[in-house]
Amino acid sequence: MALTDEDKAWFAEHFDARFDGIDKRLAAIDTRLDAVDARFDRQDDYLLRFRSEVIGRFEIIDRRLDFLANSFNKLDMQVPPLNRAVVDFGILAGQFAREQMITKERDADIVARIARLEEQVSKLIKPAA
Repeated sequence: MALTDEDKAWFAEHFDARFDGIDKRLAAIDTRLDAVDARFDRQDDYLLRFRSEVIGRFEIIDRRLDFLANSFNKLDMQVPPLNRAVVDFGILAGQFAREQMITKERDADIVARIARLEEQVSKLIKPAA
C-alpha cells in the first residue's frame, strides 16, 4: 500500500509543524545549557583563583614557621641532636608537602585543560554532540 501525494502532503504539514516545535524547544534547552556551562566555567575560574590564593597564604605561614624553627635552633644551642633532627624533619616535610601540592595543582590544571580541548574538538567534529 503506497502513500498518495495527498497523504504525503498531510504528513508533511502536520509532522513538520510538530518537528519545528521540538526543534525550537531543543534550541532553547541548548541555550540554557550553554548558559549553565558558562556559569560553571566562571565557578571553576573562581575556585582556581581561590585555591591559588589559599596556597599562597599557606606558603607565607610555612615560611614563618621555617623562620621560627631556624631561630629556635640558633637561639638554643644546647638542643639535643634528636630534637634538632625532629625540627629539621618538620621543615623538610613542610617543603615536600608544598611541592607535592604544587605538583597536584599543575596536574589538575593540565587535566582540566585537556578535558576542555577534548570537548571543543568533539564539538568541532560532531556539532550535534
